[in-house]
Amino acid sequence: PQGGGRRPIFSDVNVTLFPYTTLFRSHPTLLRQMVGLLPAPRASRRVGWSRTPVAPGPALRAAVVLVAQDAPVLPASVRENLSFPYGLRVAAGRPFPAEQARATLVALGLGDIDLARPAASLSGGERHRLALARALVWDPPILLCDEPLSGLDPAAADQAFAAIQTFATAPDTPRCASSTTDTRRPL
Repeated sequence: PQGGGRRPIFSDVNVTLFPYTTLFRSHPTLLRQMVGLLPAPRASRRVGWSRTPVAPGPALRAAVVLVAQDAPVLPASVRENLSFPYGLRVAAGRPFPAEQARATLVALGLGDIDLARPAASLSGGERHRLALARALVWDPPILLCDEPLSGLDPAAADQAFAAIQTFATAPDTPRCASSTTDTRRPL
């Protein structure tokens, strides 16, 4: 057997995510491989209708965003956390949508948070929702979430769930939201 007698978690997996897909069950390791954070030696990643594979790196992570269960926040302000992706080269001068960011915070129950507040001073649930807000504001074609409702109180979980659903079903742009969320709340 491969792996020193250990059985593989999965092998020869082919994942196709269609626009407006809002239900997808996965393993966190597979999610991390999909975005190139873990090795997947034979993986071929294509985004959109392109036949050209996208190599792991900034271009892939700009199109396929993973909000990990342990998603970090930057040691900076709430605003700097939200605007961080817009300062990267891959943003190509895309302006930070401040109004959309504020609306996303409101949708996630963080509307009262001062944007100048240090993210480190937020509670664990608030930091988790800030990481989700950063991904939603970036507005990627594909959003992968690993336990996005984990550690949230019921009201905050309802708000996060509604925000992910709204993102995935927005009529203007074909998108996909994928989640390893609790089964009581199918996306």
